[in-house]
Amino acid sequence: MLTQTIIALLIYPGLLSALGLSLLYTVVTVGRPALHWRAIGAAGRSVEGGMYALSIVLAGCGLALLPWPLHPLAPEAGVWLWAWALFEGAFLLPLLPGLLVGTPTVVRAAGREAQIGVAGRALLWLVLAIGLLFPFEGRLLTLPAYLLIIAAATFAFPAAVGWGPFAAETTITPGGTAHGLDRHTAILAATASTIRTAALLAASLVALLPRTLVPPWAELFLLAVVFVLVSLLFRRLTGLLPRQALPDALRICWWRVLPPALTAGVYLAIISYQ
Repeated sequence: MLTQTIIALLIYPGLLSALGLSLLYTVVTVGRPALHWRAIGAAGRSVEGGMYALSIVLAGCGLALLPWPLHPLAPEAGVWLWAWALFEGAFLLPLLPGLLVGTPTVVRAAGREAQIGVAGRALLWLVLAIGLLFPFEGRLLTLPAYLLIIAAATFAFPAAVGWGPFAAETTITPGGTAHGLDRHTAILAATASTIRTAALLAASLVALLPRTLVPPWAELFLLAVVFVLVSLLFRRLTGLLPRQALPDALRICWWRVLPPALTAGVYLAIISYQ
């Protein structure tokens, strides 16, 4: 049991898998690996660096608590609640130095990122919870609800990770919350952000893709293919969507995600208990 736990947390589907997914994500979106491992040394030189390194560990552990195919531990239902807590810590922890630094522009950037991110992730995990509680089993009667879930996740995910129109405001604070950091710590911050994004994208696919219609090895292959396709979509859309102001970003989150998510959840609950 101890060996399986170590494998799950450190290798698959934990920390090393998160690092591998982030490499795949950067190769697809940037065209080359953009992770600078030498910057890991910055983790021990400052509080900020330690926060970024810890956020990587939390994201990897959160990934290991989801029902991946061929999972060494086969986690029980409900463990994904701990995955949510770990992912939320992974995204919020790096914002603490920015919120406490006292520099008004950095505090403003961190506050914007925190508000949009918390709203986006709260709604995203609502969508993922529906997918985990009511997995798609091939019934045509439930297909409209799953299409609503996918639509809701499509709007929630960019806000959850701070991508595209929900990205950090850099016109006032160059570098966003990484403004003023030394070079290696700033690189570590970018690396940690990439790893968190890739890990949450993989977690979303695990929760939303069908888990009972294909064998585990085919499910794992499907996850990898869809991960690459979604990453390619991000690459194509990068720079095409205008950055949203904070009120507009929050409005998009709540009004384009919550109604379809609640509708799909209620519908699936009714169908499941009939």
